[in-house]
Formats: sequence, structure tokens, C-alpha cells
Amino acid sequence: MAPNLLSPYISQPQTKQSAIKIDLKQAVALVFGDDLDASEELVSMHDTILTRGNLGCFEGNGWIGNDVVDAYCRLLQYEHEPKSKLFLSPYIAEMVIHSQAKHLVREAVIGRFEPHLYQIDIPYVNVNEVFLPVLVKNHWTLYVYDLANRRIQLLDSRPGRKKTMLSGFQQNLAKVVLWLAAHKKEVPYDLRTFNFITPDVPLQPNEHDCGVFVMKFMELWSMGGFSKSIDVGKLKHYRLKIMGSMLFSAQNAHRDRVRRN
Repeated sequence: MAPNLLSPYISQPQTKQSAIKIDLKQAVALVFGDDLDASEELVSMHDTILTRGNLGCFEGNGWIGNDVVDAYCRLLQYEHEPKSKLFLSPYIAEMVIHSQAKHLVREAVIGRFEPHLYQIDIPYVNVNEVFLPVLVKNHWTLYVYDLANRRIQLLDSRPGRKKTMLSGFQQNLAKVVLWLAAHKKEVPYDLRTFNFITPDVPLQPNEHDCGVFVMKFMELWSMGGFSKSIDVGKLKHYRLKIMGSMLFSAQNAHRDRVRRN
């Protein structure tokens, strides 16, 4: 257990804020440790399971994997009110990558990808933003499809030259997302009417925190901007907070058990 992770959560006044910090301290003790069973299930919600081994990626400079980002998408989807956002699994982007555009006709996309939407009962007519986390060459980015304003926003925490046009792969992603949205909302969307933009976002200071940034982007981005600022100096805190939010969520079937530990 790394002392530098725990020190911010000790000897704080007993306020509502410190209650959250105590939970994070408990999360660190529960998840991190070489003598703990890595195969033990700690998170189970909405048809997905995370073991202690899965959650171990939040320690130190661990790289965040598909399973964890997928679980966080589910958490955000079921907690989001007023259901104006649709969060898509990163496995959808993975399927597009592996399809090599062979099956990208509307009917095939609906049949193949719709079963991978999270099983939620929401009025899709209210959805105006679709969030898709994408992993390519070990780097996470977030695509936000703003249906109301007809724009595709690429949120990328890696420093570099901004792109102004969609690549072939990005066009394939957009086709899948817009066809799914059109099918669910019963509203036609034409990719040719969408603008592609790369908004200014906080940049990662290292090579391993892109997954943390993408999860914070999903949490805080709304209609073209962030609801709260992201402090790049608090990445270790964000790691623990995201992990704690899944462990202690009311949606986690194991919550009562992990809180007793």
C-alpha cells in the first residue's frame, strides 16, 4: 500500500467531505495489496464484473483497460439524469476496428451493434449527446456526437496537431453511432451535415493517464464544455475517486460487502 496515496485521506476534520475521503482510504486498503486475492469480485453491476485484479490498474501509473472503462460507462449511464446522454461501450469501437468496414451498411449495423447497447429503459427521443470512448494503439480518446448541434467532437488528451477532417476509421465510427442513434430516436442523421471539431481539453503530462482523462471527460463534458475544471495535478486523486465511485455505488451488488471490509 503506497503511503503517498493514503496521506491526503488521514487526519481530516469529520465533515461530509471527509466522509468521501474515508471511503477512498477504505478503497485503497480493499483493492491494493500483493497479499489480496486478485480474482475476488468487487464490482458487479448491469451485467459486468470487475475483480480486484481489474481494479488494480488504478494504482500508481497503471494503464486503464477496456473492462474498467466499460464499467464506468455503465455507471454513468444509469446514474445520468435527465437521460439526455447515451454512453456507448468501448467494445463497440473495437468491433468497428475489427470489422474493417466490411459490414458497414445500415441494416447490418443495427443488427450487429444494437445488442451491445446497455440494456436501459430511456426515452431515446431525449438523447442529444452520444459518448464513445475509443482505444487505438494503447491510447484512449473520447468522441462526443452532439446530435442537437450536428457536430462530432474529438476529446484527446495527448498533445499534438489538431485534425480538421475525419479519417476513414473515424467516418466508420460516425456511421455506426449515427445509424444507431437514428434507429433509436427514429430521427434521420446524415453524416455530411455534421461538423468535426477538436476542442481544447487538458493535456496528459505522461504516457499512461489517457484512460483517466477519458473517464473524466465522460463525467464532466456536456454540450460543448466541461461542467467542472480538470486539474492535471490531481490525477492520482481522480484515479482513486473513480475507483471508489464504482466500489461504493448503489448499483454495485457487492457494495454492502465491500463497505464492511
